[in-house]
Amino acid sequence: MHSSSDANRPFKDQQWLRILQRNAGGFSHEKRTQLMSILISQDIDVFIIVEANLSHDSLKLHTFGPYCTKILPKSRRIASGILVGVRKGLISDFHEISNLSSYNGADIIKLDVWKRKRHFKVYGCYSPPGNTKLDFSLLTFTSKTILCGDFNAHSKRWNYSDLNSAGKVMEDLLIADQMELLYNDSGIPTYLHYNGNGTNPDLTLASADIADDVEREVICDPGSGHRMIITGIGFNTSNSSKRPFRNRWNFAKADWKNFTLENETIFESVSSFCMAGESVDRVFSRFVKIIFETAKKWIPRGKQFNYKPFWNENLAALEEKSSTARFIAEQSKNPEDVQNWRKSVTLLRKEILTAKRNCFNNFITKIDYRKDGKKVFNFVNKIKNRANTSSTEPLRVGNRVLTITTWIFPTPLTHFIKTKTNFN
Repeated sequence: MHSSSDANRPFKDQQWLRILQRNAGGFSHEKRTQLMSILISQDIDVFIIVEANLSHDSLKLHTFGPYCTKILPKSRRIASGILVGVRKGLISDFHEISNLSSYNGADIIKLDVWKRKRHFKVYGCYSPPGNTKLDFSLLTFTSKTILCGDFNAHSKRWNYSDLNSAGKVMEDLLIADQMELLYNDSGIPTYLHYNGNGTNPDLTLASADIADDVEREVICDPGSGHRMIITGIGFNTSNSSKRPFRNRWNFAKADWKNFTLENETIFESVSSFCMAGESVDRVFSRFVKIIFETAKKWIPRGKQFNYKPFWNENLAALEEKSSTARFIAEQSKNPEDVQNWRKSVTLLRKEILTAKRNCFNNFITKIDYRKDGKKVFNFVNKIKNRANTSSTEPLRVGNRVLTITTWIFPTPLTHFIKTKTNFN
């Protein structure tokens, strides 16, 4: 068993593929709001949500911002199906392996994802309680492979008191030395039952070649009873440049009166600003510098991280209260504390929905359709989920698989330069 320490290494390094797994117990707009906050704050590349209970039509009602989504649709009345999201800009290929109605009684998907020319395979699985047909014979466990999900597999190796059929399958997989279990005996249980007991139905396995480079972190639970798990795969690359952070000017909150007054005071005398015989370029550079320094003084700059227009202090307090209630319930294992935690989660979701509705009504009431055409256009596109574009898939040319964006979409300029060089 590969023991992984929780939060042992920061997840901010650009040389990591970060995967979030979660059992949602059915997906809703309130759960999407909480999920998006976590995805952005944790800088997640791939997320896998089991028991999403979504169809292709219902997926259109949810927006995921910087992520492209694929689903294994629900296959029965109770919660089933898998929702997969990949950060836009990463090459990925999605495959459906099986569903709850198939031979193995489990939802399984495969995702091939490329990051910085590194190819990783991620399998997501949901096996319902009591499933005696769980089978991984169709899965290929080679290098750079992750298997994660809710297996409902009981084994003493991950703190159950018994061994069931799914647990035997998982143990056989570990005995074969194909995969290693990422689990810490002293870690936080991933699921909190109504009776207060904690268990670990949510597991993560990594292929032996990357097991030493993988970190697993159990984080918060937005309310389904299952804590989320972040798996980070570290890898070396010579191209480790980071995307620059751009400060943005907030012109709507600028103090234009003082900005104009200060500039007019500086430039009111041309003779004091321009020296005799000085070059035009030097005068222009000094002029730009003065304008820029005055702008920094009177025009706010910066970018609010993970901004949500409906979020307020009341929601932040309720979220903190819910997290505290969960911690108390896990420590006391008292059914009454578990009920109090679930009540706090329900109240938080209700208040999030109310805040969203109030924000929407406020936007519709105050908007001026004559002047705010662009804002309305973006808002309508967001409602219709037009921004949720399909993912970039690898291009197959004969026996070759192209996985680098510049190979799949060569720029016209590059083509023009090569053509011109050949003619010369």
